[in-house]
Amino acid sequence: MSAFRFEFGDVDDSGDTQRVRGYGTAGEELTKVHRIQSHGLYSNPPKGAHGVAIPLGGERDLSVVIGGEVPGSRPRNIPPGQTVLYDADGNIIRMFGSDGIKLNAGGRPVEVTASGLKLSPGGGGPAKLQVGSLTIEVTGTLRIESGDVKIGPIGASFLPVQTTGGASSVLSAAV
Repeated sequence: MSAFRFEFGDVDDSGDTQRVRGYGTAGEELTKVHRIQSHGLYSNPPKGAHGVAIPLGGERDLSVVIGGEVPGSRPRNIPPGQTVLYDADGNIIRMFGSDGIKLNAGGRPVEVTASGLKLSPGGGGPAKLQVGSLTIEVTGTLRIESGDVKIGPIGASFLPVQTTGGASSVLSAAV
């Protein structure tokens, strides 16, 4: 028996392997079908996604399923050799070779958890961070700690910046 089109129903994502319930081309319901995924890329397709079921030993009730595309939600017309990682809610990471990497969170927040974040600009120029109309360009050290702003090199001695209202409680500069 050959491979056949599979429509995803419920997905059990709680065990060591992902098991799905879905429907074959003959309308039969298949349960606890093992969904095989590539190492390093993981997803949980929504109901209605399509995949390919392969019956092991020709037995449809011993099928495994690969794929899991949602019709109408995938990005289109990407150039050959380039990659797009996307989900059903419109979050997209595009890896476009010499055009770089572009992330679109659809207006939703992006969270990065790390012990540090490093920008290494190509060409030896300054690191630039642009947020809306605000551009931060750093050629040396910019350090902001717990609500205080300190301007100067790490390890320097700092004194409060004098303002028209007196010494600042949050802004200090290296001496």
